[in-house]
Amino acid sequence: MNLASVIGFALFLTITVFFNYRFKTILSTNAIVFSLIFGILILQVPTRLYDFQHSRISLLEGICHILGVFAGLVYIRCKTQIMKISWLCIYILFNLFVFLKGYDLWLNKVNYGTFVGKVNIQKDFTITGFDKNNKPVIVNKGKYVVLDFWFSSCGACFKEFPQFENLYKKYKTRKDIMFYAVNTPMPSDKVGITSFRMIAERKYSFPVLQMTDNLEANKLAITVYPTTFLLDKNGNIIYKGDIEGLITQLEKL
Repeated sequence: MNLASVIGFALFLTITVFFNYRFKTILSTNAIVFSLIFGILILQVPTRLYDFQHSRISLLEGICHILGVFAGLVYIRCKTQIMKISWLCIYILFNLFVFLKGYDLWLNKVNYGTFVGKVNIQKDFTITGFDKNNKPVIVNKGKYVVLDFWFSSCGACFKEFPQFENLYKKYKTRKDIMFYAVNTPMPSDKVGITSFRMIAERKYSFPVLQMTDNLEANKLAITVYPTTFLLDKNGNIIYKGDIEGLITQLEKL
């Protein structure tokens, strides 16, 4: 979507300038700009009104398209070439930021509630699951704890597991860091296939915790899978996000 944002910006900028020079004898610049923005809103607004929560992921893309129209307007209205170039550079720099970093920050905010993943949340509950021997495991204080929440029919979760396995192998000699892949049951999961068997079949060695329900995930406000947490030695959550951000946090420990 970061690429779509940049392409959309350039496209609407070009269309605005072209339409102005092509139809300026029969339409005012304001009419052209209004028509283009109205067209964008016609495509964007109904979906967002219907389900704003899930459509937020593409909101920045729509904003970039509208900015493309305004960038075209500024280019048309500026009297000098220097002013045209200056304003275009500002818009282009913004879109470059969106392409390189901005959309990643936005996705973090939409998916995990924080732009960079770093948080400081004091839990007032304990996280308890079951190991492969069906023995309860309570995530205790006293160590750093990495929790990677996943469910059995989550394709993105399995795509992430090789990275999680590499991290586990890298830090498993550290006695002050614990790793758990926390399986949360979902209605879409296949009956009769256990999380432990699925991990074992793929030759992963990281520990797995099985939850009996999704209450823990609800308490942690998990909205997308996989979601990774890092708890400090006092049991407080200091990171919530994807595995790439977790790698950065672990390197600081």
